[in-house]
Amino acid sequence: TVKFDPSATGSSSRTASIGISDNAPQSPQTIALAGSVTVATVSVSPATISFGSQVVGGTSSPVAVTVKNTGQGALTVSGASVTDTTDFTLKNDCTGAVPAGGTCTVQVTFAPAAPVTGAQCGSTSGAKTATLTLTDNATDSPQSVMLSGTATDFCPDPPTVGGTSQTVPAGMTAVFKLDITSMDGFAGTVGLACTGAVPGAGSCATSPTTVTVPANGQAAFVANIPTGSSVVRPKARDFKSPPWNWYLIVIALLSLLGLASVGHGAAQPSASLRKNQQPGTASLSYRRRMTRIAQACSLLIMLALVMSACGSGGGGGSSVPQPNTYSFTVTATAGGTTRTIALTLTVQ
Repeated sequence: TVKFDPSATGSSSRTASIGISDNAPQSPQTIALAGSVTVATVSVSPATISFGSQVVGGTSSPVAVTVKNTGQGALTVSGASVTDTTDFTLKNDCTGAVPAGGTCTVQVTFAPAAPVTGAQCGSTSGAKTATLTLTDNATDSPQSVMLSGTATDFCPDPPTVGGTSQTVPAGMTAVFKLDITSMDGFAGTVGLACTGAVPGAGSCATSPTTVTVPANGQAAFVANIPTGSSVVRPKARDFKSPPWNWYLIVIALLSLLGLASVGHGAAQPSASLRKNQQPGTASLSYRRRMTRIAQACSLLIMLALVMSACGSGGGGGSSVPQPNTYSFTVTATAGGTTRTIALTLTVQ
């Protein structure tokens, strides 16, 4: 049994012979062998693909790369790869043997990656290039296809004057001046929306709700946030009266008791004073001492009343309304992708 299985490169024609030795008169017998080598040749089209502009985060329509077996042998595509897997994706349909004259396709899609969370808007836009490589059993393997495209972006931002934070009195409408900026040639219509509301007031709204952004230009819009005439706001904590107020009350009571005692003593001098002192002298000295004590007690009462009056003005801790801070989100949508910008509003 003889099998023809050419594997070496070179001429397409192969020749050989079989020699059989035996005890017959014609020994050895010979058999001539000949064969033609058939090989696969391939054509790939197109040789270059330009996807044009595509917004980051979006996906272009797939483009087919056609692989055709132009030779006589069976074509086998063993691999398909692209050098930039972040912005280009493949779908390889050339998974089996392709007969002579047959074709298969490899689908290529341009899908530029959007910025990661926290990254600056437009950080992944710009020109993108890659190479599609096909590996097979053709004599000129591998084959290459050049890929290119431009990733565009649109970014909601405040203009040079203004910002994303405001403080307004209750009852006023906060107006945030914003715009959509084209990055790397983005052009098209962008839908706008705002989420969030101040309790007891209307919801945040954009004006207009859509804008047309020119290539490498800007389109302005505003976000209006009403606060309403009455805004529920938290109150400051009520602080208790200082402890010394209670001491003042005690001082006043003691002073009053002292005065009562002085009055009683002045009315009834002690027996020892009446016996040992000269008439008139003891009574005068005693009244003087009592008078001084009474004056001191009066001063204590006045001091307590004054300090209590001063303390009552600031010790009560009145309930003072505090500012409230609210968060809002403006969403811009175009080409099936969205961009957001956060707004902060403080209502006094």
